[in-house]
Amino acid sequence: KTTSAYNHLRRIFTFLRDFGSDLAPMPPVFPEDNPTEPADLENLRYCYRTNGESGYLFVNNFVRNHETKTHTRTFTIATNNGEVTFPEMTFASGDFGFYPYNLEMGSAKLLSTNAQPLCILNDKTYVFFTDREPVYNIDGELGDREIITLSSKDSLNASKVTVNGKDYLIVCDASYTQEGNKLTFAITCDTALKIYPAPDGSR
Repeated sequence: KTTSAYNHLRRIFTFLRDFGSDLAPMPPVFPEDNPTEPADLENLRYCYRTNGESGYLFVNNFVRNHETKTHTRTFTIATNNGEVTFPEMTFASGDFGFYPYNLEMGSAKLLSTNAQPLCILNDKTYVFFTDREPVYNIDGELGDREIITLSSKDSLNASKVTVNGKDYLIVCDASYTQEGNKLTFAITCDTALKIYPAPDGSR
């Protein structure tokens, strides 16, 4: 039986599978107002990783075994082509996340967002998650690209699988195994199972 730690780790590995090669060479930048003391429970911890033009904002309001102050903040990051401003976001005690900016999506560019990336399906569907009202600031036309947004709960039960050369997003709180192109789920009649895109046009 898996634990909740498995779901959190799977979510990170799912992200790294599609975005890790871009993230890995980006060096971190720690702004001067970032707290440096572990005992600091008042100030919000944040940094970003960047290649000069695009990157990821990392925010952490979690200190183990301590209550931290709630923060509502708008972040602005300087790039080689000007500044990027994120939507206003509130971080309660225990919240953390990472948010892309200037992310290429085909001929369009995601300038900033308040949602976190999870994966890319079939080079066209970008999957994000958030419990906020999602905001996607996009420059250009998405064309055949699309964005879908999951709740944080669904993202912890989400998996990206490839069957017969096609990517699918599976959201299910039960375990499953994959052998080749066959998926076997340990579910009952009461288990919710969502698959996107719908296989063979079914719903």
